[in-house]
Amino acid sequence: MRSLAWFGVATLVACGIDQVGLGSPDASMPLDASRDVTVLPDASGDAGGVDASTDVAAEAQVMCPTGLAGPTLVPVEDYCVDSTEVTTAQYALFVAANGPFIPDAGARCSWVNTLVPKNIMLDPAVPQVYIDWCEAHMYCQWAKKRLCGARAGGQLPNSTPVASPTDAWWYACSQGGLRKYAYGSYWDAGACNSDGVNGQTTAVATHPGCVGGYPGLYDMTGNVKEWIASCDNDNGNNDNCRLLGGAYNDNPSNSACDSTVTQHRDHNSDDNIGFRCCWP
Repeated sequence: MRSLAWFGVATLVACGIDQVGLGSPDASMPLDASRDVTVLPDASGDAGGVDASTDVAAEAQVMCPTGLAGPTLVPVEDYCVDSTEVTTAQYALFVAANGPFIPDAGARCSWVNTLVPKNIMLDPAVPQVYIDWCEAHMYCQWAKKRLCGARAGGQLPNSTPVASPTDAWWYACSQGGLRKYAYGSYWDAGACNSDGVNGQTTAVATHPGCVGGYPGLYDMTGNVKEWIASCDNDNGNNDNCRLLGGAYNDNPSNSACDSTVTQHRDHNSDDNIGFRCCWP
């Protein structure tokens, strides 16, 4: 049943469904990240926060590549972050591109025998959920990006304190520590898909008030918790790995940028866990 249902999603994608931030028109063939870059805009100002007088981001310096598979990349000072969570349509292209083959991700993911999610979400515009850490990592690797970990690249040690400036995901969500939530420092009920308002995941980038901590980033508060590259070891499916941000069913106290939980690397049974990628 899983493979038949997945075939239905892949067929919808192949028929040309337009997805927010889908990336390369031929996403089964990610482009060379060095080939197509764009100069970044000034990222200063407040994107929906209620404390705009003090909420100012540093000027962006990095150049984000365009044309890579998955969501469009957004500049966050010295690195780039996917504008949205990876959708089911975007993930389906990854599965189709690899066929029966499992990308090499080292011993930590040697137990993986399929890239197809445990349960299939037929809406191509919602975040890919029922996804384990290895599947998220492999997708980002395939897209010539990386699962967000340390700002400088690579794994963020699980011993690193929450809300560390070296944490790429938290830094982007909180605008470098200036915000509690992606859109500002105070809870705004209904701004994002959180606190049980919708009762389920919704299509990415459909909540205009849920932008931040940098311009162009959507849903870093709410919708789904997101895997990051931060695990207690690097040697198997039982390693504990971090997820950041709140999901559609999390209350305000569990929806802050520094809200963190851990799950085993092979955990794939929840409809409120997804991911996005960083670059480089």
